[in-house]
Amino acid sequence: MVADAPKRAMSAFLLFSQVKRAELRQQFPQKKNVEISQLLGELWRDLPAEQKEPYQQQAREAGAKYK
Repeated sequence: MVADAPKRAMSAFLLFSQVKRAELRQQFPQKKNVEISQLLGELWRDLPAEQKEPYQQQAREAGAKYK
């Protein structure tokens, strides 16, 4: 294993989480990180496929770049 190899590509959910976490932090400043993570999971699960697609496309591109 090469020490300076790039980290694994991010998943679509993680890309989504990066965008939404800041919004949820502002909306619910009193919530703990665990609670924010739970909300992110629920939002992702309930998100329609067409709204997930941009994140999935970014994940595919990042995965291809990683390989």
